[in-house]
This record gives sequence, C-alpha cells and structure tokens, in this order.
Amino acid sequence: MKEIFKDEDKDFNFGVTFYRDEIYAKEKKKDDSRLKRNSNGIFQLTNNMEILKDYISTIETKGGFGYGGDWVSGYGLALNDIKWREGTKLIIHIADDGAHGEEFTKGDPLPQEGPKLTNLIKKCVDKKINIVAFKIGNDPKQSFEKTKEIYDEYKISQKKNRQFME
Repeated sequence: MKEIFKDEDKDFNFGVTFYRDEIYAKEKKKDDSRLKRNSNGIFQLTNNMEILKDYISTIETKGGFGYGGDWVSGYGLALNDIKWREGTKLIIHIADDGAHGEEFTKGDPLPQEGPKLTNLIKKCVDKKINIVAFKIGNDPKQSFEKTKEIYDEYKISQKKNRQFME
C-alpha cells in the first residue's frame, strides 16, 4: 500500500476519525459496553500508511443501537481536531447508518442533531473540504443525499454571495 503514494510529485496524507453513537446512549441514559471499547477518536494526518493501517486495525466495529448515527461527532472531530494542511482536502465518509436528525433519517429519535450536522456540513464548504460518501447497505442513503443537497446548495449560495460582494 505504501508504494502507491511514493510519487515524488505528490504529497498525500491520510487521517482517520471514527465515531460511536454516544449521543444516543447519553440521551437514553443507556450504559453500553460497546461505547467503552473504542470511543470516538482521531488519528492525525500522516503519510506513513503502515502506522495508519496498524491504527485502523485496532478499531472495533461492533453493532450500534439501530437508530441514526452520531455524524455530528464524526464531522466535529474532522473539522475541529484534525490538523489540516494547505492543498486539496477531502473527507471520505463511510457509514452503515444514517445521521441523527429528522431531515437526515426519517423518524430519528434525536431531531435536535439535524441542525448541528447542517452547520458542520456548511463548515466543510467554508474550509474547502470536499466530501465523498460510501454507504454500506441502504440505511445511510437518505442522510448522504441530504448531506450532498446541503453541501451543494450552500456552496452555490457562498459563490453567489462572493460575486455580489465584489
């Protein structure tokens, strides 16, 4: 894997954020050992794929609660805790469950999380961070579609605002 990124004209760095559904557990006052094994976390950007691969292999992926996921924590970590560099920025979001918030997951038990996620998606636009989504199963489909809609509409509105200001 390391050899792919050895092109001297390219300088790739990769990091990881991962999130559990801690927000749902706290909201429902549910004590669940699945959250304690590997809480939300990050691995800072690096070009050392062996170290990154070793780190990723320590993350346990055990089942969730069957409701939307805490995407707010995931995007919050990516935006606030990762030390981004200059250049092209990209979040590769892999999810097997939709986001909390009624607009992201119909019938979600935590509708107050939707506006928080909307603001974080807009911050990605402001920081020129692109988002690529990979869904595992069909559960995150609505959430990724809504994420794309918010991202695209906000990006267009920001461009129009800049043109107006000029």
